[in-house]
Amino acid sequence: MSSNVITQTVTSRVPAKISSISQTVYGLWRKDISLNCRYVGNPTPDKKWLFNDREYSWLQYTNMYGESNLHIKTLSEQHNGNFTCLVENRYGSDTINYNLKVQVPPKPPIVEVSHTASDTITVRWKVVNDGNSPITKTLLNYKVTYGEWKDEELAWHQRDHILKGLHCGREYHIYMIQYNILGPSPASDVLTVHTQGSRPTGPPMDNFIVSNVTYFTLRLDQWEDHNCAILYFVLEYKLESSETWITVANDLQLQSRYNIRGLKPDTKYNLKVTAHSHAGSTSVRYSSKTLLENYSGAAPFGNIDDNRLSRAIMGLGLRSILLIIISSLCFILASLGVCVCLRKKHPPHSGPMGYGEIPKTCGMESNRQDHQLYATIQRKAAPMTPFSGGGVPISTTTSSSTTGSNSSKSKRDSSITPESGVDIFPYASSTNNNNNNLKNNQYHRFHTLGRMRTLEMAEYQKQKLIHEANAVKIKESKEYTLSLNRRNQRFRRRAYSESEEYDTDTSGDREFNFPPIRSSINANSSNINILNHAKVNNRNDDLPRYR
Repeated sequence: MSSNVITQTVTSRVPAKISSISQTVYGLWRKDISLNCRYVGNPTPDKKWLFNDREYSWLQYTNMYGESNLHIKTLSEQHNGNFTCLVENRYGSDTINYNLKVQVPPKPPIVEVSHTASDTITVRWKVVNDGNSPITKTLLNYKVTYGEWKDEELAWHQRDHILKGLHCGREYHIYMIQYNILGPSPASDVLTVHTQGSRPTGPPMDNFIVSNVTYFTLRLDQWEDHNCAILYFVLEYKLESSETWITVANDLQLQSRYNIRGLKPDTKYNLKVTAHSHAGSTSVRYSSKTLLENYSGAAPFGNIDDNRLSRAIMGLGLRSILLIIISSLCFILASLGVCVCLRKKHPPHSGPMGYGEIPKTCGMESNRQDHQLYATIQRKAAPMTPFSGGGVPISTTTSSSTTGSNSSKSKRDSSITPESGVDIFPYASSTNNNNNNLKNNQYHRFHTLGRMRTLEMAEYQKQKLIHEANAVKIKESKEYTLSLNRRNQRFRRRAYSESEEYDTDTSGDREFNFPPIRSSINANSSNINILNHAKVNNRNDDLPRYR
């Protein structure tokens, strides 16, 4: 089966047609570009290039068979638009469009300030033209008046930014530049803006100056900073009659009070105070007079010109004085701690060299011994040494040679009950034909008052304490003799010295007869018990005499 038969007649008439396709073309700034237009038609069609639907003489193009090329040199922003290729003959026409976009640097953005504070400025901007190329970065430039320019690089997508760390009350200048692949845009318009705050103002004199006899107190905290902190003060003063200003401080930090010292009483002064802040400086002059020397009924202590110590203390300030006091207290506490540690490590002696303290065990032992002695006398037994065993070995020879009268008196006195262990004391007299030997005889007595606290002591201390114990025994023997004289109430005898007590056989004086007391002494005993708290005088000349 065959297809349908088509009949076609050959003709030479061909309407004008363009084979190229319309499109958008990007061209680089200051570069050349060519736009191509291919066509067909019979008869040969006419060719035209239009810019934004209008013909221009600068549109230069070349024509070849079936093709027309438009050449544009040194592209610029003026070349942005639609380029149209038009072909036509008697049988028809056709067109194509090229949307040419020339990539140029961006246009400067529109910058504005949305908010200001004492130390910040908020900036916003709007992109006008990116130059047919995306923005790659934004550079914000600013400076304070009479200062140097600073810049901050921002991201391409940002549309606002806060400038921080600015000075209060200052004038700032701001502009912006944006970048794309072709380079930076022109700078935006420069904005001039002020941060919040203004120059400080001084208070009235009555609220600022407190007069005294030799100084002025300035209340610096009364200055108004107007939302801009005061950086420092410059203080100057002079006598009202003088032309020379004296600078007290040229970099005085802000504080509540400050004293200008070294002034004369009852004298008028001029003061000039200048406060500086970032917003500017303000200078104020005051005139004030110091008080009389005897103001409030009292003159200042000491000489005004020589009172340097008080001025120095006041100049130290409260913080320095507190540091000195705290340091002194720490030093005192540390010294006390060292003393306590040394006292614990080396406790004070309370043994043989101590005075004024007698252990309780000593008193109990003494009472017990007194009771034993008392019981022994009541039984009329031979008197014994109160402390048998552990005593100091002595060597005495008792003598029973007495006169008749003295013997009878001694018998009567022996029947009297002693009041304490001290009233009964072993007394013995030894006779010797040799006077020199008699002088060397000594009477010994011992009295134990408790256990030894120091078991080891130097030989020198032992001998010294033994000598002191001997002196105590001599003194107590005299006390015993005097107690007998008081009971007899007949005789008044002169208390004899130590040499008279020893020399009883050859001196010719009356001899005292005492009840014989038997002593049981262990001569080989090596334990020496010594009175721990003996307060005696080692000199025999200091023994009292009684009449």
